[in-house]
Amino acid sequence: MARGSERVSKLRYRAFISYSHRDEAWATWLHKALETYRVPSRLVGLDTSQGKVPRRLTPIFRDRDELASAHDLNSKVAEALAQSDNLIVICSPRSAASHWVNEEVLVYKKLGRGERIFCLIVEGEPGASTLHGREDEECFAPALRHGIDADGRSSNDRAEPIAADARAGKDGKSNARLKLIAGLLDVGFDTLKQREQQRRLRRMTAVAALALLVMIVTSTLAIEAAIARQAAEVARMEAERRQAQTEDLLGFMLGDLHDKLKGVGRLDLMETVADKALTLFDERETNALSDNDLARQSQALVQIGQIRLDEAKLDSALVAFNKAYERSAALAVRHPENGGLLFDRGQAEYWIGYVHWQRRELDQATIWLTRYRDTSAMLPGIDPKNLDWQLEVSYGENNLAVLAVEQGKLEEAQIAFEAELKSQRHIATQRPDDAEIAEAVADTISWLGTIAERRGDLALAVKHFQSQVNSLAALHDAQPEDRRRQEQVANAEELLAGVLTVSKGSQAAAPVLDDAASRFSNLVEFDPKNLDWKIRLLSVHARQLASVRDPYKKDGEAATLIADLERLLQSNRQGKQNELRNLHRWLSRMWLLRATWAIARLEFSLAEKAARRALTEAEMESEAGRVDDDSLADRANALIVLGQSQHALSPDKPAAAWQDAKALLSKRASDSRYWRLLDPWMRLNVLLGDKQNEASAQQRLLASGYIPIQQWLVE
Repeated sequence: MARGSERVSKLRYRAFISYSHRDEAWATWLHKALETYRVPSRLVGLDTSQGKVPRRLTPIFRDRDELASAHDLNSKVAEALAQSDNLIVICSPRSAASHWVNEEVLVYKKLGRGERIFCLIVEGEPGASTLHGREDEECFAPALRHGIDADGRSSNDRAEPIAADARAGKDGKSNARLKLIAGLLDVGFDTLKQREQQRRLRRMTAVAALALLVMIVTSTLAIEAAIARQAAEVARMEAERRQAQTEDLLGFMLGDLHDKLKGVGRLDLMETVADKALTLFDERETNALSDNDLARQSQALVQIGQIRLDEAKLDSALVAFNKAYERSAALAVRHPENGGLLFDRGQAEYWIGYVHWQRRELDQATIWLTRYRDTSAMLPGIDPKNLDWQLEVSYGENNLAVLAVEQGKLEEAQIAFEAELKSQRHIATQRPDDAEIAEAVADTISWLGTIAERRGDLALAVKHFQSQVNSLAALHDAQPEDRRRQEQVANAEELLAGVLTVSKGSQAAAPVLDDAASRFSNLVEFDPKNLDWKIRLLSVHARQLASVRDPYKKDGEAATLIADLERLLQSNRQGKQNELRNLHRWLSRMWLLRATWAIARLEFSLAEKAARRALTEAEMESEAGRVDDDSLADRANALIVLGQSQHALSPDKPAAAWQDAKALLSKRASDSRYWRLLDPWMRLNVLLGDKQNEASAQQRLLASGYIPIQQWLVE
């Protein structure tokens, strides 16, 4: 380690963080981790080739935080890079494909500071661009992988970036952070880690006398002893100092320690830490806390809330998020012109709304998500040129719109989505090459297609879904190796094919379904362990089966498909709930298809058994506490076919299943324009001899653009 250097940096920034917008969570974590890091006192002032070791690594520059308000994006980036001692690149397949990340690396290398570029690998694989079939896993941007020539352009010379690896099984998050800090300070990693461990040991020893999880109580007792021994003012200052130390330690426990405990499956130990934290925070009135105290506590409380969400403890999570809101709101009141503090308040409002949403308390969810939207809408007034804050308004509109769809408030949802689309298109004109904005626009258009479908305008739904397919296909063509883009196109094609089938016929939908099946087949071949891709591939096959011209000869294929779906369900019982619901949905529809074909062959006993299986699976696809039109229709369809088989086996007995189906559908289908509800409602009334309801349903179906098809199971 060099000594005797007197160089003191006169540059504005300690480091510049370059990253893809889709890695923003990592950038936020790293920014806070660096700016809040306190260099061990025994290293402060040490001379290195980069000057004296500072006490703090501040300020750290994040391009999207500070450049969104710039008139000239490129010149401001270059200026910020020129004013930065170091460049940190968050490396993932997303940043490797980012034009702007690559340009920022090139600009920094042209400044002659290539040796001061540090990488943080968060996902992907270094060098994958040279491996056949794995090119899209590359995590280093081209400018990181190659040197530059005399003209400042990328050369063919290979470069070896200096990298810390935050991936599981590599350095891990904590060691990766220390490796970066060691590089920025120009000190040895082992030296820094040893000092850090010594500091943590001293801190933990000072705060904990009995055990790790009793540290906060011990600190509180020490504060009380100090108050008893000293004058009131000295005691107050001492108490605040101890409080700050305890909260700093708590931050470590909720951050690094939480990650380590999660890695060994002992998150149960964090419950006591969280409880102690809440008790500690409640000991001081919010209005008596300094700005730093409020910010520190708010951040810790959000972490506690997220930990409890991971554990599915919604009540406890809500308590933590509410306390975080109290503190972030108090900060925003103190500094009303500070957009960053207002943003933090909005995030707390979002989390509270999200928990209410998960608890199916939709009225409260609406209240808090509306607050989040309204808080976000205030941000552009503080900085009209900040496009990220304009996007935040769009996110606020999206939450409310999706919530309105779930509540069946389609007109309200449409207004919200149209407002969101207007905002997104405005931002897109200023970021014409931003693929993420284009993707967001396509997603909003798709939601408008869903609303059109449910409001009985199938032609408009086809138009919106086709627009989404075209937009996403263009994005995929620009990045043909991007698997996520390929998945998005296939999902959009599946939506489009469903509406085409019921509005223009199976022949119109067939080529779209074939292309979706091909895309999903490629994805499953690439990653056979991806449960969602497997389910989507089987669902496309199910749609294809349900729309064949001569279905009765396909019963063997349906049986094979059911076996595949059931095997997938049994082997993935611990999968995500939405994936499991999709499996139950397609099992229900395939059993129903077999029941329908059995009735056509006059095999009524077989039809009854298959219809009962369809009903069981349909009941499993519904989310607890949620009334979903699609799952409701699946249950009704199963009951209708069950009733048909029962009536055929016992003609003299009324089909009780039909009455059950009527009880299910009557409230939702009587005035609906959604074909999936109307079709079983119309058929049910035919079977029950209710001419008035039959005619009404038929009229609405025809007005929507729906055409009668042999099988009505496809979406």
